[in-house]
Amino acid sequence: MRVLDSRAANLPQQARSGLDRLLSLNQVYDELTTGNHPAVSALRSANWIEVRSISDSQQVFVLQADTSLDLGECAAIALAEELGSQRVLIDELAARRVAKSRNLLVTGTLGILLIAKDRGLISTIEPILDTLRDRGMWIGRSLYRDVLTIAKELPSSL
Repeated sequence: MRVLDSRAANLPQQARSGLDRLLSLNQVYDELTTGNHPAVSALRSANWIEVRSISDSQQVFVLQADTSLDLGECAAIALAEELGSQRVLIDELAARRVAKSRNLLVTGTLGILLIAKDRGLISTIEPILDTLRDRGMWIGRSLYRDVLTIAKELPSSL
């Protein structure tokens, strides 16, 4: 079980196929399923997303006041804690640090891609990284190279 941060919705289908399920906050899901973009209908029909609400929304506001993180990231962390999830899917660095400080394991989009490649669910990561960059996800040059090296798609001598 993983908790879905809004940025994780950009995961391509082939990268999601080995995951048990992703939990999404109802606020994030509502935001992602509004409008006319083709991804909206795909998300609405996705059986791999389970939409949940936080039972005590005050926890989200307390966490935000303590950390200055965005509400979505605070809600993802709070939901993971509420459900006893050991792992949360978050890409933003400050939110990752807060989640780790609260004893949650953190995986980001790139980690999910590496898992998918390791499980043989995708054959190559580089075109997916390029697509994520084209869609506005910031992936630094060094991180890009590190991911390709781990995925054995970049010669270590480069």
